[in-house]
Amino acid sequence: MWDVNKNQIDDKALNGVDTVIHLAGANVAEGRWSQKRKEEIIKSRTKSIALIYNTLKNRAHKVKTVISASGTGYYGDRADQLLPEDSAPGTDFLANVCLQWEHAVDAGESFGLRIAKLRTGVVLDANGGALVKIAGPVKWGVGAPWAAANNGCHGSMSRMLLTCTFTR
Repeated sequence: MWDVNKNQIDDKALNGVDTVIHLAGANVAEGRWSQKRKEEIIKSRTKSIALIYNTLKNRAHKVKTVISASGTGYYGDRADQLLPEDSAPGTDFLANVCLQWEHAVDAGESFGLRIAKLRTGVVLDANGGALVKIAGPVKWGVGAPWAAANNGCHGSMSRMLLTCTFTR
């Protein structure tokens, strides 16, 4: 359907579409963060939305809204500090990934698109990703609590799991 590296997308991919949901991006938990891998993580997010926007600019379309994933990594590691949504971004690599991704997504505002960004935490899925890696040590009896019970994470994670599970 599309090849971001070749800057190609199926001409019919956006026919009749009024909302684009952009979840594309290389897995940040996969592999070591070499300089090359870091560039791949960022470019997989920024180039993919740029390809969608270039496609929209060059043809008639009905797209009015773009909903894009981002991450709570935007805020960096602030330990136990409670962070409202309008908190300043962090300064580490994941914060930089989120900043560049969100900036690339915001480019859609220049041609009248409504933009919504979802800063989610680690998405846990029994079929792969972080949950499988986290669950391994727990199954072997060497796991530890992932978050303090009083930090609100448990309820949020439960809601996220329910949401992810029932919206498929």
